Amino acid sequence: MYKCKHFKIYELVDPVTYEKYGEGAWKFFDIDILVLADALRERYGPCTVNDWFWGGKFKYSGYRPSSCRIGAKMSLHRFFRALDMKFKNISAAKVRKGIRDDMGYWEVMGLKRVENKVNWLHIDTANVNPVRFFNP
Repeated sequence: MYKCKHFKIYELVDPVTYEKYGEGAWKFFDIDILVLADALRERYGPCTVNDWFWGGKFKYSGYRPSSCRIGAKMSLHRFFRALDMKFKNISAAKVRKGIRDDMGYWEVMGLKRVENKVNWLHIDTANVNPVRFFNP
């Protein structure tokens, strides 16, 4: 089982999922999304997915349960295959540019889709080829 080097499970799931499954929630995640999260963190520095554990406002930037009203009904967040990452020292636009500039690397890492025109980095592992940049 792959567990992120740079993220704890409570940073990737909502409070209810964490309370119910704890460390067991790792098994639900697509391995590619976890490997991508670590690779992006290593390349671009500190970032946040969810911060509810420390009293922050983000609790649905990783997994979104069916009870969550945020996002599309069939969003890949609901299938443990998408993350919204907020980087501390670099803008999402610059990270997207970096991904475009080194597309071959990110394709091999399993990246499939990146959302444009948002202030965070949405990544997912949709069943598409080649890597797609899409607008909300």
